[in-house]
Amino acid sequence: PYYADAWYNKGVSLDCQGKYDEAIKAYDEVIKSYPNSTQAYAYACHSKGDALYTEGKYDEAIKAYDEAIKSYHNSVVYLFN
Repeated sequence: PYYADAWYNKGVSLDCQGKYDEAIKAYDEVIKSYPNSTQAYAYACHSKGDALYTEGKYDEAIKAYDEAIKSYHNSVVYLFN
């Protein structure tokens, strides 16, 4: 079974180490495995956007942020990113 928290935390840890491509893969695991879990999905999209932004992949980052906003539109966190 997949565990959203474990994949997400792995992504965060890789992100902190500057391993952005690996972090994105971990976030993608959450995104593909938990599309109906609004909070896990939105957090993974948001963090993926951050990693893409840090890599200078701005268009891809915007798409990830838009997906986070769309899936968890009740949270103001995503509107200020």
